[in-house]
Amino acid sequence: MSGLLNKFLEGLTRLLNKRGFSKTRGSEEIKQLWIRKSNSVMAFCLNHIEEEYDSNIPKKDFRKRYSEYCKQHKVSARSDFVIKRTLEELFGASEGNRETIGKWDKVWEGITWIRRF
Repeated sequence: MSGLLNKFLEGLTRLLNKRGFSKTRGSEEIKQLWIRKSNSVMAFCLNHIEEEYDSNIPKKDFRKRYSEYCKQHKVSARSDFVIKRTLEELFGASEGNRETIGKWDKVWEGITWIRRF
């Protein structure tokens, strides 16, 4: 028992010195895999979407990129209802319309594609 207590105390000392648990690359990969498998819309959005009040994304463009993402990661695509709920809850996005060259496109307002540099 005393040997076990010593091991616990060593671990506690490391924990206090580091001020938290260490994250291994494996645990982060497992988290991303779990998110991707449990809700592919959320995984896609966390990697590709950000909030931007004055921006919008055409729904057809969103659906196309999302479908490509699902094929690439071999996950099943979710319904429009799940997409809507996820975008509203995660980003506060809303549905809207945008006029483009004499026609109206359905859009997601309040979001934009993440710009990677």
